[in-house]
Amino acid sequence: MFSNLEIFLDKFMGNLKEAGVDVSGLSMDHVGYKTNSLKEYEQIMPRMKKTGKLVKENTVRDRKVAFFKLDHPIIYKQYTIPAAELIAPKEGETVRFGWEHAELVIPESFESFMAKYPKLTWDTSVMNSDLFSMVKLKLGDNMQAKFHLMPVLEIIEKEK
Repeated sequence: MFSNLEIFLDKFMGNLKEAGVDVSGLSMDHVGYKTNSLKEYEQIMPRMKKTGKLVKENTVRDRKVAFFKLDHPIIYKQYTIPAAELIAPKEGETVRFGWEHAELVIPESFESFMAKYPKLTWDTSVMNSDLFSMVKLKLGDNMQAKFHLMPVLEIIEKEK
């Protein structure tokens, strides 16, 4: 599962660069792996537990989601990625499985960040959500960049 993460991140960073988004000063908070079924989610869960501590599992936006604090953070170029997310599809949803997104923490408001890139089509549907608010940018089929204001592990700790 983690063996093809570098390939995903290379493409992810290339797509961000092509879109003109500068993320060089941001921290990469976590990466997200989407399964193609609840059964696959349940099969992958034990493997994920071997890579880190399960810090939260719940239903977010009609799908099961699990967050792991990795025992050994992922090192990718200048990024140290401390967490990974495992995501089941919504019931009835057909998806391609695999690495689907990476999330980065921005040091400014969503509005200020998006204003730097006015020609891009931002998904702001959960920008004002009480749970994991963020803005999203589609980077191609089955690939998104998500930007939020606080690291996910801090958000989870704050909720406790």
